[in-house]
Amino acid sequence: MSVLTPLLLTLACLPQTGHPAPADATIDPTPDEYTMAPEFAGTIDDGRGYLVKVDAMVQDLNGIPLPDTEVEFTSEYGGMYILPEAAIREVDPPDADAEGADCDLESETYDAEICAWYDIDTELYFELSPSYAGDYKPNYVVAKTDRFGNARMWVYVDAFPSSGDDGYSAVFMSAKITNSFAVITFSPDSGV
Repeated sequence: MSVLTPLLLTLACLPQTGHPAPADATIDPTPDEYTMAPEFAGTIDDGRGYLVKVDAMVQDLNGIPLPDTEVEFTSEYGGMYILPEAAIREVDPPDADAEGADCDLESETYDAEICAWYDIDTELYFELSPSYAGDYKPNYVVAKTDRFGNARMWVYVDAFPSSGDDGYSAVFMSAKITNSFAVITFSPDSGV
């Protein structure tokens, strides 16, 4: 047995890690803009908001997908959290007859710390996987592309930034997820 055999076996057992996207890579989030009703994502930590699965295709200059490539994304706003795909899992709706926390969204005693997140767009309930539980509200994520060059992440829009008041109600502004190759915009629907 060669001296190299144990070394090769050790290297084969190491976890596969991605590599950074090359400087000439293109990142194409699809879509690159989302429009949502601001009243459902108006207050931070109220347990209401939008949970959006975001896909971004990472390619080289020739349009060839780049598998096993890491791309970084940053939220420009503290009321919008970016999570890796593995951080979120779908759960059953809360049992209305169960004792304990009040998970009725219309209730004044709704407990956002205990109850699952409710996505008003899909009408599904989600929660953080145990490894991401706690007061985890990241504004940064490194997403790794799959074998097709697709990087997937979750964005939870807990609230839109507000620029104050137009005399009748708060004026909501857009928030963005950025990286050096792409911008993904989340905008409140103006109702017009």
